[in-house]
Amino acid sequence: MKKMIAFCFMGIVGFTFNSCKNDLDSLAPYTESIAVYSLIDQSDTANYVRVNRVFLGEGDANQIAQIKDSVYFKPGEASVYIEKYWNEIKRQTYIFSETYEKPLEPGVFNINQLIYKSKQKFKSDSSGKFFEYKLVVKNNLSGKIYNSKNIKLVKDVNMTNPSASLCTPIISDCFFTTFRNVTIPISTQTKIFFASPQNARICDLKLNFFYQDIFLDNSQSSQKFEYSLSSKNTSTTTGGENMDFSFVGSSFYLTLANTLTNPANLKERVADSINFVFTFAGEEYLFYKEINNTSGAFGQEKPIYTNMENDAIGLFSSRLKYTLNKNMWNCSGPINQFNVMSNVTRDNLTTYSVVCHLRFRGPGCATNGGC
Repeated sequence: MKKMIAFCFMGIVGFTFNSCKNDLDSLAPYTESIAVYSLIDQSDTANYVRVNRVFLGEGDANQIAQIKDSVYFKPGEASVYIEKYWNEIKRQTYIFSETYEKPLEPGVFNINQLIYKSKQKFKSDSSGKFFEYKLVVKNNLSGKIYNSKNIKLVKDVNMTNPSASLCTPIISDCFFTTFRNVTIPISTQTKIFFASPQNARICDLKLNFFYQDIFLDNSQSSQKFEYSLSSKNTSTTTGGENMDFSFVGSSFYLTLANTLTNPANLKERVADSINFVFTFAGEEYLFYKEINNTSGAFGQEKPIYTNMENDAIGLFSSRLKYTLNKNMWNCSGPINQFNVMSNVTRDNLTTYSVVCHLRFRGPGCATNGGC
C-alpha cells in the first residue's frame, strides 16, 4: 500500500525540534505538498528555512529518506521568501538563498540537505509599528505557492539596557536591575525574576559554565558545563508576566559534581565565566510543542500542528535569544570588582564539600589539590 510520508527535521539554540516521522493517509488524487520549518530570530545574524518535500513512495520509508531528490528540492526548484506587513500592506520582502552550510547530522536523513538562508535584518517593531510576517515558498516547477499564516516576532530586548525591556514596576527585585555581581550561594537562592517580552509564550533559561582543565604537563583544555533551568510558559502574548527562574545554589553544585569527572592527569581547574542564556519563543512554537509532545492512546494517530496553508504542513514562528556573560571574579584583582560572578561563587567551587574534589582554583589563585 502506498502512503504519503512527511519527514521533518530541525535542530534549534535554546529550543530543539526532535526528528519526527508522520504517516499521512494517501490522497486520491495525489496532492503536491511540502513540510516547512523556521524560527525567525531578529537577534541572530542569519535566519534559515528548511523545506522538505512530502512524497509518494513504496517500500521502506527510512531507505526513501536517504534518497536526496525524494525528500528535498534540487537547486533552483523552489523560491523562499518572507513578507513583512503593516496594516495588511506589504512593506518589505526578505529573500532567502540556497545553501548547504548547515548539513544534518548523519542518520535517517540524507545529510546534504539544501536549506534557505537570509542575512537581512529582521526587526519586530519600529516607531510604534508592529509588523506581521508571512513565509512563502514557491515550487518553481509547478508554479504552486505555499504560505504560512501571519505571525508576530517576539519583541526586541534592549541589549544595552535589558532592564528597560525585561523589568516592570511590579517586579521590584528584577534580575536585570541588580545583576552587576551575581552569586550562586549554597543554601539560599540565586534570584532570577524578570518580565516576559511581548509576543513570547515560552521563556527558557540555561547557564553555561566555562572553565579550563589544566593537566600535569601544564597543557590546557577549554570545557563547558550546561545547567538548564527548563522552560516556563506565559499565559498570553501581552508581555510583562513575572518569570521566576530562581534556584537554590546547592542544586547547581550537585549537578556539576555528578557531571564532571577527573582525568587521571588532571592538575587543577580554573573557572572562567558563566553566561545566562535567555531564549523566548512565539505562540506558534508553543502550540507545536504541546501538540507534538502529546502521546495519544494506543492505535490512535498523533495530531500534527501546522500554521502553514495551501496543503503545506510545518511550523513558522519566532524566537529571540539574549545572552548575559559574567566573568568569574579575578582572584588577583581589586576587592571591589563589578559585573562579575562574585568571589563567594569562586570560593564555593573550591571549598564546598560536594565539589571540592573537582580541584577548582580558589579565590587567592592557590592551586587546589582537592578535598
